[in-house]
Amino acid sequence: MTKEQTMATSALKYTRSLIESAVKKMDIGYDTDWFIEELQGFDGRHGVDISVKLKDRNNPEKRRPYSFGIVRIQHKKPDGNWIWAGGWRAHPQVGISVMENLAIEMSIKSWIMGLPYVGAKGGICIDPREYTQEELQDITDKVIEKLVEKDIIGPLKDRLAPDVNTNAVMMQWMRDHYEYMMRIKGVTDMPIDGIATGKPEYAGGLSLRKPATGLGLHYAIKLFRKHLNIPATQTLSCAINGFGNVGMHFGQYCDDFNIKVVAVGDWYGRVYKRDGLPMQELIRYVEQHPQKSVIGFENVCKGESIDRMNFFALPVDLQVPCAMEGDVSEKEAEVLQCKIIAEGANSPTVCEADEIIQAKKIVVIPDIYANAGGVTVSYFEWAHNVGRTGKYPQAPVPRERDEHSIRAGIVKYMNDNGRELIATAKKYSVSYRLAGYILALSRVYPSYRSKRRM
Repeated sequence: MTKEQTMATSALKYTRSLIESAVKKMDIGYDTDWFIEELQGFDGRHGVDISVKLKDRNNPEKRRPYSFGIVRIQHKKPDGNWIWAGGWRAHPQVGISVMENLAIEMSIKSWIMGLPYVGAKGGICIDPREYTQEELQDITDKVIEKLVEKDIIGPLKDRLAPDVNTNAVMMQWMRDHYEYMMRIKGVTDMPIDGIATGKPEYAGGLSLRKPATGLGLHYAIKLFRKHLNIPATQTLSCAINGFGNVGMHFGQYCDDFNIKVVAVGDWYGRVYKRDGLPMQELIRYVEQHPQKSVIGFENVCKGESIDRMNFFALPVDLQVPCAMEGDVSEKEAEVLQCKIIAEGANSPTVCEADEIIQAKKIVVIPDIYANAGGVTVSYFEWAHNVGRTGKYPQAPVPRERDEHSIRAGIVKYMNDNGRELIATAKKYSVSYRLAGYILALSRVYPSYRSKRRM
């Protein structure tokens, strides 16, 4: 078993242990064991291969078939009318065990936010940096063809969204090829735009979908600042690890929320400046960098390069992990000196690290709430795309599609549900992470129970 597979298995075990702890805290009597079993299961575990003809790497004048593995995991539904929803990524570590954990977490996140979604997660096992845009579009088309052939996705069944190494352009490719596939099948009454969210605005997307996760993270921190009696006028120092879509957009808005970013790290290296990094200049630098990295920026801003452990040992107010799963291990947890961790990535903290962090009394704003701005705006986009009519469950959606209305929607969802998360933690005397599970599962238990009685 590889290191990545071991981490994925450990993460899934931790998620299942949180489910078990949360359900037992709920005190639902004889339904306890049955409910735990339901929540730990899946309705769909799809792992298939696709074959795509691409230029031969050894002879570019010829084309030959290349095979890629794709995965889609669908958590167990509480109600047949609900749809699956979740990200689609392109990464060499895509595999069933990784996606299982993330699919369950996607359910928990959606239910904390009061959204009528069941978690799904998937992707293709590939390093997109090794392929041209033309090749990536051919690969994406084959992905959609296979998912349609297997009847895995649909606007009213399982909708896709951007995730690691995927973006608005790829979501549009998916939407367009899905429309092509439906025309071949003679389907004319399908709300095509709802097959994927995070699309460009001209293709049915919303203006704030791309920065939504990073922006929502700010509103989560703002709510916790108030809860922890940290004055809004106090400037918080911050270190961001991971500077992709989430980390970059979080950094973009830091000045607006009185947060000073002193360090940013990514796969290639880390840059530090004690009196604060110029974020807009850093963003422009990364966008133009061949590797889309922060490395070398220390020479531009008169800062310095620091190693990984010194990065996590910085005595900052906020550590914001925005990279990949399992980014904060026991080693990083041992050296942490921050006061608050706001998890921008999915499952960035391993179980053993979580225990160390709790012992240090560092406040953790967990990913299942902190980065939920993305799924919230995806819900807004999908609801506008499909019309939200008929039997499908509903949650409030901004009537208008303009930026002001969508931002107001993010603020309302983050504040209303964040306050319930904090109240749940206080009621049960548990961590905010476990409180998130209790809140989420309390909300869907009646639906699961009704399904059992049918």
